[in-house]
Amino acid sequence: MSHNVKKAIVGILLLSFIFTITGVAFAALDIKPDPDAIKKEATDIGGKVVDIVQGVFGILAVLSLLYAGFLFFGSHDPSKLQIAKKALGGCIISAIIVFKADAIVRTLLGALGYKG
Repeated sequence: MSHNVKKAIVGILLLSFIFTITGVAFAALDIKPDPDAIKKEATDIGGKVVDIVQGVFGILAVLSLLYAGFLFFGSHDPSKLQIAKKALGGCIISAIIVFKADAIVRTLLGALGYKG
């Protein structure tokens, strides 16, 4: 196959995919007046953002925990062992905070009187 034929096939496949997606998206539009739509949408977006941030920080917490563990088990110098212990403790605390962030935020919002 020549290079131009490959480009044409990829272009046709891409356009067909785009038209399929937009057709499905327009067919799914169902607009009804909803007074709480903005609140629901903001809550949905906020939940998705929290999930993404929690996932990223969760991965970072686990990687930091692994690194601190390697420091702890691989250090023979007492001063480096103290640094590794502090790093390990900090990683454990940060992992707990990251994985319990939802409960912490709900508790704080409940204390402020928000009922969601």
